Amino acid sequence: MNLTSNRKKDKIYLRIADAFKDDVGRGILRIDSQIARKNNLGTGDVIEVYNEYKDKRTSGLLYPGLKEDIGSSIIRLDSSFRRNLGAFIDDWVTIGKIESKLAGSITFAAIGRPVIIRDAKALTNLLINRVITKGDIISFYAMGQRFDFMIMEFTPQAKAVRIYNKTEILISEKTIKKLSPEKELNRTNVKKESFLQDLNYFKRKKDNLDKIKKLMKLSTRLRLDMMRDVLNMDPHTFNYNIIDWAYKFEFIIDGDYLIVNKDTVLDFIDALDKQFATSEIKKENLEGEK
Repeated sequence: MNLTSNRKKDKIYLRIADAFKDDVGRGILRIDSQIARKNNLGTGDVIEVYNEYKDKRTSGLLYPGLKEDIGSSIIRLDSSFRRNLGAFIDDWVTIGKIESKLAGSITFAAIGRPVIIRDAKALTNLLINRVITKGDIISFYAMGQRFDFMIMEFTPQAKAVRIYNKTEILISEKTIKKLSPEKELNRTNVKKESFLQDLNYFKRKKDNLDKIKKLMKLSTRLRLDMMRDVLNMDPHTFNYNIIDWAYKFEFIIDGDYLIVNKDTVLDFIDALDKQFATSEIKKENLEGEK
């Protein structure tokens, strides 16, 4: 690619590199930290990635670039991102910061065969904090099988929306018969990375749950920012959750601290356990598929 002839002053061109293993399936991207600083891009910004050659775009959350990528002008994207862009490693894309909104509802369309989702809330919980763009394809494993869905529409209107705990997920009656040839080409890598994504997700969830239990055994007064970091939640999602938890379990929000109720703290931990147990069922199906 001839950057001299193609680059415009208002565009940021980056070359695609593979995502780090722990980033796979999390909906996050990393870019050269020098590029980020130069363009005032920070952790948690919603970044739109555009493939000019295919006129395809998608979005993700920006995470800090690592030292090894400084000066490289690369963007690290997993195969799901690349599939949605119709792009491959070493292709060039442009990026830009965009505003996203919290998703009120998202409509998925199954690809290849009709799918019935019996627990849409569990799907919402699995996707919390993910940034979604119309036309994106996302993949899941359940009951030892892989399912692909395309994002058909969402509310409110925006370039991209972010899923949080109150997002309603709907399954369209329309079924998409097949993927385009270029997206079919990436199915093998996506299948492998989707499996790793879920295993990493379950490990993080279990580790976070154990940390919360330890914190609540040590003290009934917890810093909200510490709790948010342990749960790995973005500020929007955490704020919605903490208000619900405080009301349901009679906790007190005192400035930057959460005062837990000793009489209900076990119920709170049990609720988190049940949420994790639901995910564990899926993990067993994944391990059986492996």
